[in-house]
Amino acid sequence: MAYKVFAAGMGRSSDIDQYLMAQAVITCTSSTRPPQPPVGMRIWQTDTLSEHYWDGTTWQFLTGLSRFVRKTADESIASFAGVQNDDQLSVPVAANAVYAVEAFIICSSPTNADMKLAWQAPGDATMDWSSLSPHTAQTDRDHSTISVTHMGSGGVADAAGYGDNVDVIYIPRGRLTTVSSGALTFRWAQSSSNSTAAKVKTNSYLYARRIA
Repeated sequence: MAYKVFAAGMGRSSDIDQYLMAQAVITCTSSTRPPQPPVGMRIWQTDTLSEHYWDGTTWQFLTGLSRFVRKTADESIASFAGVQNDDQLSVPVAANAVYAVEAFIICSSPTNADMKLAWQAPGDATMDWSSLSPHTAQTDRDHSTISVTHMGSGGVADAAGYGDNVDVIYIPRGRLTTVSSGALTFRWAQSSSNSTAAKVKTNSYLYARRIA
């Protein structure tokens, strides 16, 4: 439903029924936010799956909310060993906040290409994280646990792969501490460039819960 700016004077009952009652929380996108919001107005952004309020100057994230996003399609990377952002696994994060982060990554990769796991966050954020990795891989990246400290957009971990179209699951977990607002994004690629694609698959997800 479109957002309506009410003019001075008596409102019509149809406007109250159709707009006013439905505008307690506005549904919009990050590019179609209400143009003249009163202080305290709340919106739900369908493109970022996040809730915000207007503080009189800017749109702020509501505190205490969980962020969740799920992959709705497989994504493939071939012949590329430099990490890149996942197309879908990204969530907004507020400034001066602490989040408990967990991802459930369903993927496949050739054993001679393997996987890289990483994160991107606001440049002044810090993140301590680790991940379980399959323990019976056929390469030297045969780790039962990966441990990495991530500062800003750094912190890359190599992880084992089994083979094309053989699914494995990684569960990276960590604690993100922010200074500035922005986004937390899962990053990945092949560890060694290979013409057979590595894939992160449908129903992989990223979950971030604010704890402070």
